[in-house]
Amino acid sequence: MPSVIERMREALNQHDLESFLECFPDFEAQLLRHTSDEGTVWGEWHWRATGLNMAGVTVMGVEEDSIVWARLYMEPVEENGQDIDEAVQSMTEGVRRETDRCEEASPT
Repeated sequence: MPSVIERMREALNQHDLESFLECFPDFEAQLLRHTSDEGTVWGEWHWRATGLNMAGVTVMGVEEDSIVWARLYMEPVEENGQDIDEAVQSMTEGVRRETDRCEEASPT
């Protein structure tokens, strides 16, 4: 019996979406937002399955209703990390400390 990774490879090469998704028993894709402009399509995604929680953006080139190239900018969702306010505060604290240090060293 082929391993799950071999079944996934075969499904991808055969363009068999149903067999591909069977490799992920509870896969769910949520398209949050999307837009297009002159043959380029952008999409914001949230992908979930057992052991998988990814979010990000895809940028795809489309010709004659087919994807001809794609870039995936997906990353794991940090479930126990900082919220947006905490993340921005921690990023700007380092900038403020560096600015303060430079101002103290300035001969004015």
